[in-house]
Amino acid sequence: MRLGEWRVWVTGRGQALSQGTAQSYGNRIGQFLEEFPDPRKAKPADITRWLVKRGGSPSSYNGRHAALVSYFRFLVEVGELPGDPMSGVPRMPTRPFAPRPVPDAESKIAATPGDPRYMWAAVLCHAAGLKISEAFLWEVDGDYLVIAGRMARRVPLTPRAKEAIGHLGGRMPSGPGWTKRTMQRRFRDAGFNVEALRQTLGDRFARQGEDVGTIQAGLGYRNPATARAYMKKPIPKDQLRKAFEGPKAPSAD
Repeated sequence: MRLGEWRVWVTGRGQALSQGTAQSYGNRIGQFLEEFPDPRKAKPADITRWLVKRGGSPSSYNGRHAALVSYFRFLVEVGELPGDPMSGVPRMPTRPFAPRPVPDAESKIAATPGDPRYMWAAVLCHAAGLKISEAFLWEVDGDYLVIAGRMARRVPLTPRAKEAIGHLGGRMPSGPGWTKRTMQRRFRDAGFNVEALRQTLGDRFARQGEDVGTIQAGLGYRNPATARAYMKKPIPKDQLRKAFEGPKAPSAD
């Protein structure tokens, strides 16, 4: 029901989603409409049952939930519904975000199989903190990389990033074999993924003493709590032991 109009709305004034996110949402909404051709008749309990029935991880459930939130918000705005049924549909609780940096990231990047440009694409993603959805959405502006997408930003070009861009010919290659899915497969074969490279960069920022705002701006996180997770460094065992033992007693001598 009015799915085509939703696609225009969601990438424009409605939510300004990226084309990739809009396509993903659209697929999920299409699945919902197969079971509920007239979404106006769907009650919160019906929607919740549908979400649970689809199964999957909490993140999969919440991804479908987010798609339906967008769709029903559109239906309310265009007057198809007097109220939003999604207000009565809960999200599924998820574990707090915990960064998982890639150990020895540079060695794993160097082992990326296939066309050497895949390796240089991984170097750039690592050096600039790119998401896989941003891997083809950047351009160089002087000493900065301008990244488009949902969290558009400008990040300084490090010498390593400039080297990667040089080997890539100034832009991410296109054509057969150069899709997000193909890149992800190549990276998995080498033992890492793009999000883990971003988290490795964020971990390095935290270890260098950068503040939450810098991490949030550099990696394009919408929620400062996500950036704040990098600041929760584990306490060294020897430091914890000293805290429990307390100060040593003075020598009898």
